[in-house]
Amino acid sequence: MNCLAVCQDELVIRLLARALAPSLDVEFLVEDRLLARRLHDADVTIHVGDPRRVETYVRAGVGPGTSVLVEETGRRSPRRTLEAIRDAGGTLVYLLEVGHPSNPKRQEMLRARLPEVTRLSLADLLHGPLTRTLHLSMTRARVQQYQRYLADADRVLILLHNDPDPDAMASGLALRNLSRMNELDQEATDLPRTIRLGLAYTGLSGLLLNLEAQHLTDGSTTFHLGGEYAIHRHLSLRGGYQNADTRNLAMGLGIQTGIWSIDYAFIPFKSGLGEAHRLTNPVDKIDQQLDLILISQRLLLAHRY
Repeated sequence: MNCLAVCQDELVIRLLARALAPSLDVEFLVEDRLLARRLHDADVTIHVGDPRRVETYVRAGVGPGTSVLVEETGRRSPRRTLEAIRDAGGTLVYLLEVGHPSNPKRQEMLRARLPEVTRLSLADLLHGPLTRTLHLSMTRARVQQYQRYLADADRVLILLHNDPDPDAMASGLALRNLSRMNELDQEATDLPRTIRLGLAYTGLSGLLLNLEAQHLTDGSTTFHLGGEYAIHRHLSLRGGYQNADTRNLAMGLGIQTGIWSIDYAFIPFKSGLGEAHRLTNPVDKIDQQLDLILISQRLLLAHRY
């Protein structure tokens, strides 16, 4: 016997028998012989006895490895029952609330006298599975209702009014350098005021797109476009473009495996500055990066001379 349930309510007994029988060898203790006969006819293992006497649990074979569930309806204090189980050698004792919980004063007294007893609530145990089942049944009913509506239709038009999903798009606006510097040498100096606007889109699985526009007070405007596509959970491809004077295109990839990830970027510069290769490898999502910037021979020669 793995579990003994001390219950007097037939509905609770049948419910626990169905719920626990597949994984536990569960038996029940009742006081009413007529109830015991009905449950015995339903193939439920039953013991009959006084739950407030120690010898009842000794005859039932309760030991330190037996889990004992005691039904509490709030009508009568379970103190004597719990003490009898303890004196018989039971150590894994659970008080199962199936009705209104006992008053706080009684709970405090039981906790002080029997601190090893664990409280369980049948309502809390049923809440999760029951609500999930009800939600699924409501969804199934709606689907069946739509199927009845469309049973005679040859063709059906489905209008996706919220595609792309609004949550998949984001935007931002930033203003920089709105004030002026203090007097530099003999006159105040205006800072280069900047307006930046950005948009991001993640509506498709594995795809990230970013667009940014930057406008300076001198009238120049630059656009930056970047994207990333995860072709596999271990591999992502990246690319970017900007209409700046120093560079236009950039491309790269990211590799993720276990706690390691490697990010590589190739950036060709304009105006004879050569190319740049950037390699980073963050470990276990910690902000420790090893930046290895490998400048091509052409760029090194440019700096040397």
